[in-house]
Amino acid sequence: QALTPAQVADIIEDEGFTWTGAHNFANRVRWSNSAPFTLSGNTDNLAIGAVNVVRIVGNTFTLSGMVPDADDHLVWLQNADAADTLVLDHDNSSTAANGFYLPNNVDYTLQPRSSVWARYDGSSDRWFIGVGA
Repeated sequence: QALTPAQVADIIEDEGFTWTGAHNFANRVRWSNSAPFTLSGNTDNLAIGAVNVVRIVGNTFTLSGMVPDADDHLVWLQNADAADTLVLDHDNSSTAANGFYLPNNVDYTLQPRSSVWARYDGSSDRWFIGVGA
């Protein structure tokens, strides 16, 4: 008898598997390690630790980089603010290895209540974001 998606999720959650190769998750992927951050000004080198969901609130500020936990660190970067934008700064004022390489080599504005994927690439020593075409 095949396991249901919920049973598979429960097993994965309890066992701490390391995945290799491609996998198809039919119903969900759940991140259990998230952290809220309140920016009080333009921010360089945001220390995010080992979290996979970075939830940011604050006024309209610029984030120029994040300190990765490891190569291939994957983060769901969320501007949770209801009114203010979050500007991701392209390769500028953070320590080079913590900075962003952004589409078209320009700053990227994350609108209120919107999100992007960010992946740290150790070969380039930069964060890359995934945005729609």
